Amino acid sequence: MESSEAGSVSSRSRSSSNQSSSDMFSKKHLTFCSPDTLLQRAEFLNQEISVLGYPAILVDDALDPVAMINVLHDLVNSYRQLLSCNSEISTELKSSECESARLEHLLLQAKDDVANIDRSLKSKCSEVSYVNEKFESFRKKLRIEQEKCRRLSLDLINRDAQYKHEKKKKAQEVERMQTKLQQLLQDKRHEKVLGIDMLNLMERPEGRRGKWTTEKSKKNNELEMYHMIINNYEDANKKLLEENSEIRKYLKQMQEELITALNEKSAANIADGNQGTNESGSKPDLVNGGVKISEPIRDNLFEMPYEMVKDDIERNLTLRWKAVQKEIQNKNLQTTVPDMNYIIVIQRINEHLYEMMRKMEECKKIIEEQQRLIDYLTTSQASTSSQHFSDSYFLEEKSELERNKGMFYQQRISFEKERQVYTDALIQLGIDRQKFEEQRSRWLQKHFLQLT
Repeated sequence: MESSEAGSVSSRSRSSSNQSSSDMFSKKHLTFCSPDTLLQRAEFLNQEISVLGYPAILVDDALDPVAMINVLHDLVNSYRQLLSCNSEISTELKSSECESARLEHLLLQAKDDVANIDRSLKSKCSEVSYVNEKFESFRKKLRIEQEKCRRLSLDLINRDAQYKHEKKKKAQEVERMQTKLQQLLQDKRHEKVLGIDMLNLMERPEGRRGKWTTEKSKKNNELEMYHMIINNYEDANKKLLEENSEIRKYLKQMQEELITALNEKSAANIADGNQGTNESGSKPDLVNGGVKISEPIRDNLFEMPYEMVKDDIERNLTLRWKAVQKEIQNKNLQTTVPDMNYIIVIQRINEHLYEMMRKMEECKKIIEEQQRLIDYLTTSQASTSSQHFSDSYFLEEKSELERNKGMFYQQRISFEKERQVYTDALIQLGIDRQKFEEQRSRWLQKHFLQLT
């Protein structure tokens, strides 16, 4: 098509160029040559033709018609070739202009695409920077929490070491005082008793002068000193006994609280995981290391001497501490593992919802098909008799359709109620789960603080 258009354009250009050339030639012919100047003009043309490389058209001052016709024919052909070349160049120029316009349009479109890509890239970069900022903030918070945990652990370790050091120091001091008291009680020699020189003696409270030191006064002073030492020892012993009784009470109370907490947790775990054993009548106790943690503490265990019940107390404490550690580890594992029961409940609810939606779609299709069939049969009958006949014939179908519609509406109402119930149950399940997490965290924090 483009070639045909180009040919038509070239033919039009040729005809126009031929017309214009003929007009110009006629005008120039009228003005260029006349009968009087024929030979002069012929000589001039002969010179011009010879310059262009053509043979001469004058031979002995006479025109050679054959040579002149050949030259004219060659000139006409060359002129036509120039015209065709000119038309081809013009068509090529037009096509190049169209191509340049198309390329400019493509360039503008490409610029628009580049601008859109730059905008999307900037938005993506902003999103990535926002995500990176959130990640950095979360990482800083994590570092702060880790630092807090590390400080808390170091504080606990320091307190433990300090408590052990103070306990050891008190034990050494008590042992030293006991040995000193024994030495003072066993060694009654005067040199040993008065081995310390007293400086800056205080005056007597009654204001009397001191008597002469005699054997009787020395014995009285020794007896007073021994009475004073024994009284001080008895006072210190009473204080130690009171502190010991308070420590025994605190230890007993701590073990009872551990037993109750562990028994409650073990009962909850047994009720959840071992329903078969409960139905058979057996009541399993939490056992750790062959000893029942639910076993009650003997009343006289903390009233007996420490050397007799030392092993039992240490064994019970270690067993219960191991049980608490195991429970804390189980809780930590339960926090990391997802709640499969919650996922199963959600899956069942979704399956039930999908089944109800499918049934609703099937009922809708059946009702639409029956309604379309009834409309077709009622409109196809022309006469009143056939109308009454069709009405009486499809009366049962209409009643069945009405019943189906009523059932469908009832099912839809029940479906809406069930969906509302399921959504309420899901909301309540989420609330209960959150409450359970809060109670568990409070329980862990409370027991951790009690243990520390």
